Amino acid sequence: MKHFILSLILFTTSNFAFSQDLKEKINDKASFVFVINGAVTMQKVSTRDIDNSSLFKELLDEFFRRKVPVVSLDGFGVDYNQSMYFAYENDTDVNMSYFTYHINDLESFEKVVKEKMEHNGFEAKNGLNVLSYDYDSKLIWNANTALLLIADYVGRQYNEYNYWYDDYYYETTESAEVAVDYEAIENMTQEEWEAYMNEVKEKEAKKAEEERLAREKKEKEREEKRAKKEAYVNSKMWERAATFFSDDTKTKGQQFKGQLNSSADASLWYDNHISFFDLFWYGRYMGYYNPYGSLFSMGNFFNGELTADLYLNETDIQVKSEMTYHGELADAFGKIYSQKIDKQFTKYLSNSDLGFASFAFDTEEMLNAYPDIIEQMMLRYDTTMADEYSLFADLFTLIIDEENIANAITGDALFILNEVSKKEVEYYTYDYDENYNYERKLKTRIELLPDFSFLMGSKEEGLINKMFKLGVKHEGLEKVDKGYKMIDKWNDFPFDLYFAYDQEVLITTTSKKQLAQFINGGSGEKLAADKSKLVTKNSGAMYLDVPTLLGQILTYDDLGRSERRVFTAMQEDLQSMSAKFFNKGGSTFIEASTKVPSTEENGALYLLHFIDHMIDTERNR
Repeated sequence: MKHFILSLILFTTSNFAFSQDLKEKINDKASFVFVINGAVTMQKVSTRDIDNSSLFKELLDEFFRRKVPVVSLDGFGVDYNQSMYFAYENDTDVNMSYFTYHINDLESFEKVVKEKMEHNGFEAKNGLNVLSYDYDSKLIWNANTALLLIADYVGRQYNEYNYWYDDYYYETTESAEVAVDYEAIENMTQEEWEAYMNEVKEKEAKKAEEERLAREKKEKEREEKRAKKEAYVNSKMWERAATFFSDDTKTKGQQFKGQLNSSADASLWYDNHISFFDLFWYGRYMGYYNPYGSLFSMGNFFNGELTADLYLNETDIQVKSEMTYHGELADAFGKIYSQKIDKQFTKYLSNSDLGFASFAFDTEEMLNAYPDIIEQMMLRYDTTMADEYSLFADLFTLIIDEENIANAITGDALFILNEVSKKEVEYYTYDYDENYNYERKLKTRIELLPDFSFLMGSKEEGLINKMFKLGVKHEGLEKVDKGYKMIDKWNDFPFDLYFAYDQEVLITTTSKKQLAQFINGGSGEKLAADKSKLVTKNSGAMYLDVPTLLGQILTYDDLGRSERRVFTAMQEDLQSMSAKFFNKGGSTFIEASTKVPSTEENGALYLLHFIDHMIDTERNR
């Protein structure tokens, strides 16, 4: 992993510019591309700032340990005013991920590289310098450009292990036992018994030898597959390196065509044509993508091309992202996210709340569109099962009553983090005597717990009241004032839960006081204009008062000394954060931001100084 840490040093400490030549070397099989623009960032943070940072020193110590051949960022020989890209490219059986960047001092670069050459993996081939760390990872460079190439074999032909049917860990290395007929032994003479046991031993020895030979054969087959896989992966890596260090990709029109923002400090592009997490779990470990695994995944609702940009401004840090949907999904999402949250939800918010998250969507439009979304997404990957996907869409439409569900769940939701405070909590312990008889005892302790509320829009008052009545009938709820309290017979929850239904809003909260306030008209105060606009003008919104939250956590007496130092450092540096989510012109936008303290020149230096503060705090624990 040393070569990866070196790349991390370059990746973390360097600032990368938009350079057309390196971008054109990424091919159209890329599913993820990331770049940081040095032409923008180097105006805000200098190499001297990085040289003097704790982050840079920490990474140097981690990578080089004792002998450090460089003392400054420039010592790596990398051109920080040029671009550095990370890309991930998909293929049928070998996926490639790589870092690439420009070299401005070949002598310094090779000095750093050779310092970590702990084995004879170096060679010169086809005018390129190559350092092979393993069969699937190579650092390749010429006089101007470096490429750290890492391959991931995802095929099945040369996979030496079949995790489902041929589990290596269940193959025993012990001698096999042969069953002994104990009933027959009872009637044997001494001579017959000895002869019988010798026969058993011979059978065991023969069986053990057969199993040993079978294991050796299987291991030999694995070694042959492994050798073929390594040779195949190596050839694929050389093919990719050859096209990278030539103009083939551009000449053949196969270069990456996604959009990266050269005016942002950093920019990424991700072609999310299938759920990323489902691909990881089903694709990586089974060797192929299982379409059924994500049939009901909510990730299907984020099916499109994602771009995201980072801006380290003078007064704030912003992340702006856009999801452009594939095919006809743009129209569907335009309808799903057409509604804003009911303005009455803002009355439940208080300016003293630590944070909140709101969300609004048209439930009926979502249910109407879901079968088509599933069908379009699946057919984009696998056209051989068109009939099955079409049947699923028809059955979904037949079974689901969109209008009634939309009445039960309107699509308006609001989560509020009211506060975090110390509370006395009841819990049960069990005392045992010498005969293992136990006595159940109720005890108390002080814990730091959140007070939170969750409110959801619903027009089904009759249905919800029936649920409340059944809860009381089966002793799961008890009536309190105008609401209900959950009966926690076994103290499974460290906090109380209260419920009520009022003005087409289902209320859940941990505070009896909050419940009374909500039922009697809300928080009782006018919400700040910026927070009100954030909630009511967007399909989704989030706000978190980080310094106050950390301050409330620090009131907890049982907080460890090291944890207290970390939280104190974070409270000194971090500011409140907010985000919004909205749909416009067939695309979904998410924008998040946090303020830069007035003591900092800009977001780049603020981020660097914050990381340094965390490192220094950790060192002094």
